[in-house]
Amino acid sequence: MTNPTTTSLMKRARNISLLLLVAVGGFYVGRRYPTEDGKSSAMAPVADSTRFEAEIARLAAENRRLMAAREQRSDDVAAAQREQSSAASLARVNILRDLKKQQIIAVRVPVVYNNGILSDGFAQLFALTPGETETLRRAIEDARAEIDRLSLANANVTRKGDSTLVIVQPFVGGADVYDRLMDSFEHTLGPERYAAMVDLHTDELPRMFSEFGAENRTITITRDPANRFRIEDSRRTASGSVGRSTQFSDPSELSDFYRWLVPLLPPATRPP
Repeated sequence: MTNPTTTSLMKRARNISLLLLVAVGGFYVGRRYPTEDGKSSAMAPVADSTRFEAEIARLAAENRRLMAAREQRSDDVAAAQREQSSAASLARVNILRDLKKQQIIAVRVPVVYNNGILSDGFAQLFALTPGETETLRRAIEDARAEIDRLSLANANVTRKGDSTLVIVQPFVGGADVYDRLMDSFEHTLGPERYAAMVDLHTDELPRMFSEFGAENRTITITRDPANRFRIEDSRRTASGSVGRSTQFSDPSELSDFYRWLVPLLPPATRPP
């Protein structure tokens, strides 16, 4: 809904603009069509040109002032709306935090999708602005790329026929990636929203980023008679073990979580 003050400023600026057009048009019509005896026609301005031009300048200055006031008012309204949205978001998040602490509900709002993209649910829950969303998206992409690079550099690869075994033991450097990523979240969200995020999402990010190098990982890649490939991924951490599997025919089908394995695949499955 448009603010009444902003609407009033818009109308005043529009009226002044119309006055300027009418005044300038009348001035030049009067200058352009004199009578045969050299006297001014009935359409010529009554005031002399100096006073007339001064009035035009005054109206133009007033129009600029009103336009600036309108823009400032719009900025103020947008800022107030963002503040209200952020406050409402924080209130909702705090309710979820309390319910989780009391073990009344289990909150499952992912920070990152399996394809490595910041989730829409997280952006909506924490009322992220487009700028905040883009900042966190880039931070996630950078963290993913660095963990993939470290995983590949520390991979022990054994190939036997149509099977490839990849073993990645815990490596150094992942903790620094974690710190940089969390610093990005803290700086972007601010202290209150960041504290809420930590309470609601303490375990998810490490799982999505290979525990930031603090896990033993065994990956087996096999090819079946139908020329489809299967990944069996076994991951062991201090808190337990987890396994998952996925199938694909072409490397382009792999999610970002497994994209780092492409250089380790048999040549027939590598992209051209």
